[in-house]
Amino acid sequence: MALVINEFFFDNSGADIYEFIELKGDPNTDYSGYTVVYIEGDNGSTLGRVNIAVELGPDAITDANGILNIEFTPGELQNGTGTIMLVNGPVTEAYADVDQDGTLDVAWDIVDSVAVDEGGTDIVYSSTVVDARGGASLDPETGEWVANDYTGVGLPGSSEVGPVGNDEVASTPGAVNDSPVGEDEEPPFEPAPPEDLTAIYDIQGEGHTSTFNGLDVISVGIVTAVDSNGFYFQDATGDGNARTSDGVFVYTGSAPDVVVGDNVQVTGNVGEYQ
Repeated sequence: MALVINEFFFDNSGADIYEFIELKGDPNTDYSGYTVVYIEGDNGSTLGRVNIAVELGPDAITDANGILNIEFTPGELQNGTGTIMLVNGPVTEAYADVDQDGTLDVAWDIVDSVAVDEGGTDIVYSSTVVDARGGASLDPETGEWVANDYTGVGLPGSSEVGPVGNDEVASTPGAVNDSPVGEDEEPPFEPAPPEDLTAIYDIQGEGHTSTFNGLDVISVGIVTAVDSNGFYFQDATGDGNARTSDGVFVYTGSAPDVVVGDNVQVTGNVGEYQ
């Protein structure tokens, strides 16, 4: 595949912590000789200036996923309106738009470009403009640009863990891009690690009152009966102990979206009901 701009990030809420421009091409391929360019777009004395021009050297080899990530010092990629370009060949010009009329005055072999436009009288130099404050990613499923989470979810050194907005994605520098979760979609199911699970028979225990009463637990089992406000599920194998219960009732408050026979993972707060 042709080398393209795959993801970028230059501004997060608070102090900038990590900036990058990520390219994607064929796996394990040398793309030396290309140049990554960032052009100033804020309308002022530096409009059209080449703020960044990084020529890829002999170590510019994509990984097994075809990804090549270029890191920058926080603050090196200027916030605001700007255009990122991927040029085949060297770039030596200080300005791409010398007369600042919104038209490029260079004869570069531009193979890809993307811009962020903060509006007003600012100028971009790409037909691809994304609605993003600090960064964006190419959706691997649709090929469309989507905004990266502005708080910095996914960035190295970030303490933000999400969740991200329905039409946003976490930053994934050096890794395969995420796809956004739409408003009518549910996040993909992620099984809890075994060490975080509590067996159903351990929840009830051998006593009259559960030792987990009032605590949150995660358990897995098979749905055995469904009611209007919850469902019963039981451990698939049990513990062979007649003093414990291999099944419990899960209160949902309304008709649950399960059927008998479903193998489910449940997270809930343990309570004693008489």
